[in-house]
Amino acid sequence: MNGFTEIILIVICLLGQAFFAGIETGVISISRMRLRHFVRQGDPGALTLQIYLEHFDRLLGTTLVGTNLSVVILSVISASVAARWLGKWGEPVSAVIVALVVLVFCEYLPKAWFHSRPIERCRRYAGMLRVMEIILKPLSLGIIALSRLLVRGGEDSLSSPAPFVTREDLKVLAKEGERDGVLSPRERFMIHRVMELSHKTAGQIMVPVARMTTVTSETSVEEFRTIARQSGFTRMPVRDVEKDHYTGVVNIFSILSGREVAMDRRVADFARAPLYVNDSMPADDILPIMRRARQPMCLVRNSASEVVGLLTTEDVLEEIVGKL
Repeated sequence: MNGFTEIILIVICLLGQAFFAGIETGVISISRMRLRHFVRQGDPGALTLQIYLEHFDRLLGTTLVGTNLSVVILSVISASVAARWLGKWGEPVSAVIVALVVLVFCEYLPKAWFHSRPIERCRRYAGMLRVMEIILKPLSLGIIALSRLLVRGGEDSLSSPAPFVTREDLKVLAKEGERDGVLSPRERFMIHRVMELSHKTAGQIMVPVARMTTVTSETSVEEFRTIARQSGFTRMPVRDVEKDHYTGVVNIFSILSGREVAMDRRVADFARAPLYVNDSMPADDILPIMRRARQPMCLVRNSASEVVGLLTTEDVLEEIVGKL
């Protein structure tokens, strides 16, 4: 092998190692939500990348084999060249120089380059990655089979995709959307509030019992109408004073929107059984529960089953959009 051929092989090995190290980091760094957008558009590079994310062992097998082949061939050829040029000092000098070059130009720089704009750059080189997978398949298949044998996490555990999007992904996408003019600051604010809702509990966003507007089981329809007019609330909990507990929730529209009702009748006759939630319940679970129960109001209880407040759909929505 002449010197020119050896130099060409050294350059090819350096480029190969830089490619495999960089694209592996880039694919891992890809935002799944942004990738989905390009997949919907039928982008060939995005479709290829989605396959590697869904079958992660194929990516790891290809990059692992490619990187190690490049390193081994590079080390052998560079040591041979250095030994001819420098004699007995050739191998140690070659080892130091190769280590420095690989660390800077084949590891750090390509990883940083792919990581800075992963979707754009990985899409550009996805076809090359696919070609290298086909070329290295005889070797990478053995690596994949061995990894599945050693990693006992269920069938195709290495191929199972991670959750497609996380809360942090959505926050980042919202920030990027505002920067690109897709979302307004108000819309980004609302998205962040939705993400933060899971960190709050019913007890933190409820109207406490001291501020609740209620009626008693003996309150007449006429009195209820007056209280509703003065307070501005159309829906109120009904409290049994003698037994000291809540018997239901009454809505003025369900009383007055239909046949005529005697004004001296008790509101307790029209009350629906109350919906209860625990004060420790995550706030983002409350709206689905209300929707399933078809109740826009619920009473909040503590660990001792005492009513400590109430929540309406408006209270939960205000945590997202602000004051209604």
